[in-house]
Amino acid sequence: MNRPKSKSANEATLENSLGYLVRDTHRLISKVLNTRLERLGIRVGHWYILRSLLQEEGITQRELSARIGMNEPNVVTSLRVLEKQDIISRTVDEKDGRCKHVGLTEAGRELAVSLLPIVHEVNDIIGAPLNDKERTQLISLVQRVREGLE
Repeated sequence: MNRPKSKSANEATLENSLGYLVRDTHRLISKVLNTRLERLGIRVGHWYILRSLLQEEGITQRELSARIGMNEPNVVTSLRVLEKQDIISRTVDEKDGRCKHVGLTEAGRELAVSLLPIVHEVNDIIGAPLNDKERTQLISLVQRVREGLE
């Protein structure tokens, strides 16, 4: 596949750096999401955990960490907070006592589901400058870039 080459040092600016644009866009999206979630006392990192567990419960802390792209010590710290709030539960693996499986409590499931409209609103804000075809294309392109980096 022919890939366009990066611009020379003389032509390179932050505004035409793909890495910078993706990072800065992520920062702005996180800010919008965080503003809405903080009103409800939820941290963005906690939302990532809740959303992942809505998709699949019973995964290990290590699997959860990999899925949300957060290092394990930070995930464990967040899980402790969420467990104290009765939002998640952790159970020790019967075969390997070092592993803990994570699930949502009923209150945690209700909380996660109640946050979905907020996240949909943020996704609508992100996609607002785009028409449906552009939005679909952007999603496809970002997925391809992500796959190329994995």
